[in-house]
Formats: sequence, structure tokens, C-alpha cells
Amino acid sequence: MKGMIFILVESFIKESFGDEIYYEIMDRSKLQTKDPFVYPGTYPDGDLIEMVVKAAEVLNISVDDALLAFGAYFVKAVHPRHPEFFDKFDHPKDFLKTVDGVIHMEVRKLMKDTILPSFDHYEPNENTLLLTYHSKRKLHMLAHGILKGVAEHYEQHPFTIERSEPYEQDGKEFVDFTLVFQS
Repeated sequence: MKGMIFILVESFIKESFGDEIYYEIMDRSKLQTKDPFVYPGTYPDGDLIEMVVKAAEVLNISVDDALLAFGAYFVKAVHPRHPEFFDKFDHPKDFLKTVDGVIHMEVRKLMKDTILPSFDHYEPNENTLLLTYHSKRKLHMLAHGILKGVAEHYEQHPFTIERSEPYEQDGKEFVDFTLVFQS
């Protein structure tokens, strides 16, 4: 997992709940990483899971709710750093169709050894977009939170999000998201 994610988790917790809560979560977390996280660094996936589990315990929420909240925050935090990914699109559907082919390709250029989830998309009609998430990391709730963040970012074009139950294939988790746009 890239350091950028850990740094954004730290920012999210501090901004949302305060420094004390962040340090309590870190004190409870048994991380493999002992040094501070740096943006381009690569760290064990288990460290992120440990932080999320401990955050859920400290905040008395479910791990799923913690991932949803961080996913929504992720969009708000990434937009100022990379407006070029968002600002050229007026509609969230157009933005979401570029995640795998454009945005993740650019991320791979910036962070050479990154492992990203994949999103396949299918448009059965002009108001519906089906996104299929697949990843060995099994963080579909984070992906769902990111979709909520996209909905907040493009609030002038509201959409609903329905999520299938996860299913596995070749060691990867798959989840289908059905997005229905009102405009």
C-alpha cells in the first residue's frame, strides 16, 4: 500500500476526530512499519487494515463504516492535489468511466510499484453505470466510500449507489456497483 493512503488516513482521523484520537489509534495499532509513513513509500497492506480495525474500535463504529467514511474523505483530499483528474468532467459518470483507463494509468506513472484495484464499467442505458470492482485487497467498502465522495463532489448530478454482495474469482474479490443518475 502506498504511503499516500496512510498519510491521508492520518489527515482524515486528525481532521475528523482530533490529534488525540489519532495517537490513541496509533498506540493501539501493532504495525510492521516503525518509521513515519512517506508519500511515495510502499508499506504492508496489513498495516492499513490494522489501523482501520483499531480506528473502528476506538471510534466504536464498524470497520465497514470506517472504510466508507475514509473513502468519501479520500475524494475531498485528492481533488486539491490532483484537480486535473476531476475538473475536466462536468458529470460523475464521465469521470468514473476514466478511473481504470486514465486515472489509474497516471497514478502508475507517478508511483511505479503501486497495486491498484480494477474497475470495469458497462453502460446499459444513459442513466445507469455498472462498475465492477475487483482487487486482491478486498477493500470494496473503501471503493463504496470513494463512490460516495464522487457523488458529493459532483452534487449537481446526484446518483444512487447499489452494491452487490462480494464474490470471489481467482483469489480476487469482485463487487458490482449499480449507479443510477438522476440527470
